[in-house]
Amino acid sequence: EKVADGCSPASLGKDHCYAVEGKTAIEKLSLLLVGRIRVTVNGEFLHYIYPYQFLDSPEWDSLRPSEEGTFQVTLTAETDCRYVAWRRKKLYLLFAKHRRIARLFSVLIGKDIADKLYSLNDKAYFSNGFRFDIRLPSFYNLVASGSEVSETNIALAQSSSRKHPHTN
Repeated sequence: EKVADGCSPASLGKDHCYAVEGKTAIEKLSLLLVGRIRVTVNGEFLHYIYPYQFLDSPEWDSLRPSEEGTFQVTLTAETDCRYVAWRRKKLYLLFAKHRRIARLFSVLIGKDIADKLYSLNDKAYFSNGFRFDIRLPSFYNLVASGSEVSETNIALAQSSSRKHPHTN
């Protein structure tokens, strides 16, 4: 009941933006209820957000309560969408009073971020066509050393959904 009291329902029309990279302030945490949101960075497709996923979990997790920031990605509605949103400050006040609610949100947000990272991992390839796994220490060591990375030109694969963005 306390969680529901602090949220506001909202709608987002098809082709409207929830957030624009580098411009939209991170001021809330939102959960998609209906529709599909396309996530892009510099115009490149990253992944979709589906119902019962948070719209801004990575942004939420990237800031401390006293910090401010802007989105690093653009979120665009592919269909008419409905979501609920909690204002950051109100949610942090609720968390301060109710530690169990804070822990529950922490787990849900962590799972949401992990799901999004795994969806990106499915698209990660070396330029020679070999797929790499961003979770593996060998990939981290390769990136940290910088040795083979510049020669190999790591890139995100062109997914079929990027070629045909209006199909699922």
